[in-house]
Amino acid sequence: TVPGYQVSAMSSGSERGWLTVTGHSTRLVLWTVFGFSVLRAALAFNVDTNKPIIYKGPSGSYFGYSVAMLENRKGGW
Repeated sequence: TVPGYQVSAMSSGSERGWLTVTGHSTRLVLWTVFGFSVLRAALAFNVDTNKPIIYKGPSGSYFGYSVAMLENRKGGW
């Protein structure tokens, strides 16, 4: 084994085996999982910065809030 690391595999009966890693690699594994999670979320947020479509309303119209205040026959949103 490498100094500073302890790896042990355990299984009992019909249970699946699992791997326990302790030492410096635990932080590395956690940071790696966190990094990939953040990266995946960032890639999923797709905003077109090259050709954006910009909507504007008249000054003082509170454009964008009008959807939140929209009401229909069944009630408000």
